[in-house]
Amino acid sequence: MTTGKTLALAVLMFALIFPTNALAMSAAQRRIFDLGIPYYNVDDPGSTAPQGNNCVGGDGDISAPRPTALTGGDNETKVWNYFIARGLTPVAAAGAMGNIKGESGFDPFLTEAGGGGGWGLIQWTPATAFDNDKPDDTPDEVVAGATSGDSDLYLLWQLHALWLRGGDAFWANMNRETSVGSYTDPIPPANSNGQFLGDYRGQGSAYYFHAVIERSGDTDWGLDDATGEPNPSQNGHGNIRKRPFWAEHFLNQFGGNDQNCNGRESEFSGDGFEIYYQCDQPWRDVMFGSETVCDSGCGPTAMAMVITALTGVSVTPDMTATYGGQNGVAMPEGGSYWTLPEVLAGNADFGIKVEKVSSAVDAVNEVLNNGGMVWLCGNGAVPFTDVGHCIAVRGRTADGKWKLFDSANRNRGPDTEYDPAALMLDVNDGSVTAVYKK
Repeated sequence: MTTGKTLALAVLMFALIFPTNALAMSAAQRRIFDLGIPYYNVDDPGSTAPQGNNCVGGDGDISAPRPTALTGGDNETKVWNYFIARGLTPVAAAGAMGNIKGESGFDPFLTEAGGGGGWGLIQWTPATAFDNDKPDDTPDEVVAGATSGDSDLYLLWQLHALWLRGGDAFWANMNRETSVGSYTDPIPPANSNGQFLGDYRGQGSAYYFHAVIERSGDTDWGLDDATGEPNPSQNGHGNIRKRPFWAEHFLNQFGGNDQNCNGRESEFSGDGFEIYYQCDQPWRDVMFGSETVCDSGCGPTAMAMVITALTGVSVTPDMTATYGGQNGVAMPEGGSYWTLPEVLAGNADFGIKVEKVSSAVDAVNEVLNNGGMVWLCGNGAVPFTDVGHCIAVRGRTADGKWKLFDSANRNRGPDTEYDPAALMLDVNDGSVTAVYKK
């Protein structure tokens, strides 16, 4: 809760040569083009509009002019692209979005539950507080407190109002943040009521945005022991940890491993293995059966890491997900059948052989000792989830701990060590599969 058409982006590559009489670009158009993104004019019927969750990476220059239109396939993508066009870094944009997710779920017409008076993206309270922030040229049809209307119009002008509310100094400080903030080890509350309303510069963009813009009554309700995710709100107060948690999600979703949407830099574990996360571009929106890799592609993503590690050939999650989906190992409700490794091994191009092994620690260790890796799925405590998650055991430390390929728990890092006996308590019998280089 808070008190108080012509430019768009496209990610399709030009197949045309610019004519010699092309018009000069405006400063805003030039900045976008310099990011490697073609200029798209919505008034030109020959242009191709951007679709889906296409996003761009920011350079941290907040002097860019405000966008005149939104781009993207859903509100989250539109908000990301707006912030990036304004010059926010991916860390800053994700921090802001983690808060917007908590306030409104990106619904510009949302009114606060329980009659608290909040409205819109950041829950202006009362709704008419929006009028104090909105630009002077806000269209008359954008009315504070409205519960219906042109969604993109309201979204755009609420973002303009939010930008003015923050001001240049605030957004510059947001760009100085080097992380969204930790939800596993949160900052201490600023007052005796357990609230987080102090000067949180340097503590992460999600915390800093909350302290300056939102100023809600969120307190710290800790993490769920089973999932490792923030607990729900309690006693009418939100869990402050959810804001950096969601921010990290958006940074992973849109920012990529290099916090940039224009490409993906390779990420490696401390022992030299390439790491893939299922919600990274460019494969996050690739379909695995009826779901995307981001939503349900832990199995093929873990297998892509295993194949890459064992064969030395770069095999990415889009490749394993596409082949697996085409060959019947994507479950209709989302997730992987346990026959995924066998199906992938049936493709000679992947260069692997597999066999089922028992769900015993000694059996897994024997595979590791023989130069293989082990793909498996489970339900329960981290690294697993209640609904099920597939990972791979890639190696064993000198003191017997296991290191994993885990495509979802980015916050824990690829070098986290796990106790084998504890991990195997949650493993699904029948899923455990040894994978070797053929």
